[in-house]
Amino acid sequence: MAFLEYEALVCHGCGGFLPETTDADNAGKYVADLPHRCHRCDALAKQQEAYADSPQPNALKVWPVHLKE
Repeated sequence: MAFLEYEALVCHGCGGFLPETTDADNAGKYVADLPHRCHRCDALAKQQEAYADSPQPNALKVWPVHLKE
């Protein structure tokens, strides 16, 4: 129950705490920094793209990703 209550108070777009992020006093006070690239997600997306035309690509559910040694 606590998790459901927590989820109800979190913005699904940015992960911010809604009572703070929707407060009119905070309008214009937020600044977005430059993004960070997740290199693990990058490798995963490239591998998934390579299999996009395979039969039943939705059935490919397990995508192991690891650091090269």
